[in-house]
Amino acid sequence: LKELKTKNYIFRNNNISNSQFNGLMQHEVFQPAPNTNQLTYIYLIKDDKKQYANDLIKALNGEFPTFKGVNKLGLPKQTNDNTRALIIEDYNNFKDKLEEISSNINFIIISIFPSKEEKFYYELKNYCLNKNIPLQTIHIETIADENKLKWSVSGIALQMFTKLGGVPWLVKTENNNCLIVGIAQSIERTGENISRFFAYSVLLEASGKFLKIEPLADEKTKNDFLKAVVDNIKKILEENKNYYHKIIFHVPVKIRKGTVKKIEEILREFQ
Repeated sequence: LKELKTKNYIFRNNNISNSQFNGLMQHEVFQPAPNTNQLTYIYLIKDDKKQYANDLIKALNGEFPTFKGVNKLGLPKQTNDNTRALIIEDYNNFKDKLEEISSNINFIIISIFPSKEEKFYYELKNYCLNKNIPLQTIHIETIADENKLKWSVSGIALQMFTKLGGVPWLVKTENNNCLIVGIAQSIERTGENISRFFAYSVLLEASGKFLKIEPLADEKTKNDFLKAVVDNIKKILEENKNYYHKIIFHVPVKIRKGTVKKIEEILREFQ
């Protein structure tokens, strides 16, 4: 029986720790989020929920001993100068408010709402994804429970940091120069017939460093879909074969056999 080695994490200046949280507290993040000096925190909330925003701000600034504050992640402490509220009257109408925000400022939306407002959550998330706006959502129930907030705030801050483009740590790995290509596929149906085929890939290094999301196909017929998948995987291999010694494909079970077969053919072609 071969035991797995202890997982270690790399932080700024090649500092190593076997704990993500302790490593963050002892060292600087691996890669800071860009342009945070001019960052504005915008809270999207109902007027009667302002107190929850105030409680979250205090927690993110380091009120609890469990978390030293967002400045430990290289994010600016929240103050009156860089924090503002965007008040909505109800959870069905929020888009007009977001349209008021100038595209010239660097900001993140922080929205606080009850867990039952699922429709609002999905519509807000979809809107922000389409507009390329970083978004952090927190349920009121999490903030209202002080003990839950105390242990959740570090995770909330870490999500904000990564959504703003920061890299908190990398995993120390023996597989240097190894590219991982995760592939996902979906279909759209019209009645009983498939009317659209989608596929995309997520590229990251074995260390966990995210590289990019690469579209593979968006076609109306199966043959066009498979051709697009083949062409784009060939492109990924060509672009990366001289830098990475190993390329690993993660293909979920639900991907269709025809797609997997085509991927295998391409890999044999590239040896």
